[in-house]
Amino acid sequence: MSNAALALQEKYEQVIAIYDRVLTTNPREARAWNNRGFALMQLGRYQEAIASYNRALAINPNHAKTWNNLGFALRKIGNYEKSIAAYDRALAIDPNYARAWNNRGFLLKQLGKYGEALIAYEKALAIDPNYTTARQNYNSLIQEMGLENLTP
Repeated sequence: MSNAALALQEKYEQVIAIYDRVLTTNPREARAWNNRGFALMQLGRYQEAIASYNRALAINPNHAKTWNNLGFALRKIGNYEKSIAAYDRALAIDPNYARAWNNRGFLLKQLGKYGEALIAYEKALAIDPNYTTARQNYNSLIQEMGLENLTP
């Protein structure tokens, strides 16, 4: 592991420790649980991240970003059914959440559901035409499908 990667890992460990202290005094702080989950996810500690996201959602079930983050962590551990459900929940709360549409599309592509993935990417790009990751995912998928002349 490079020095930069070690430094970044150490930084996330420090962030987690800070959130742990915050949550000791205020365990009902949903945003802190979500952010703790994000830091854990950056370290590849997906099960712990999922537990943090679930704590956040128990406090505030209407936070689209936490549902999206939960979907991402669930996808990383291979729980695709629950991952799609989490993305769908995020999108039910905020249908204009381009990142959730992109993440949903990425998972659908992984599952071989290319038509549904294409629609998800198109929705992400309709919301944010400058969303580079969604554009790259969309372009990759249309090339894979042999539809290079298609533009959203």
